[in-house]
Amino acid sequence: MADLNTRFTIDDVRSLAFGSIVAGYTAIGGPLDYPAVQIVFQNLTDVLLSFSTDGINEKLKLPPNGYWNPDITSNQQANRGMRMPFGTTFYVRRIGIPTSGTADIIVCYAK
Repeated sequence: MADLNTRFTIDDVRSLAFGSIVAGYTAIGGPLDYPAVQIVFQNLTDVLLSFSTDGINEKLKLPPNGYWNPDITSNQQANRGMRMPFGTTFYVRRIGIPTSGTADIIVCYAK
């Protein structure tokens, strides 16, 4: 039976302005406060960006004005779905020099 007290909660947007996106990985906001059930990565700049979850290794590249919304919780069974772990921090670095926009992470929790 589903827990009717569980709420889908959208966290504040984690955002980094184009002037703060440098050649080395920079954190986009703080670590996750809860395991995330939904995440959207957005590159709203005018250049290719690289995203990471460890600040060292590239995990994802997004083209200008691109986004990625991984489907991490559909088709789950009860409370056995995948989650992005508590404490995860997201990082971004530039590939090219952006002149406008932001790199954004939108995170949703079930709590």
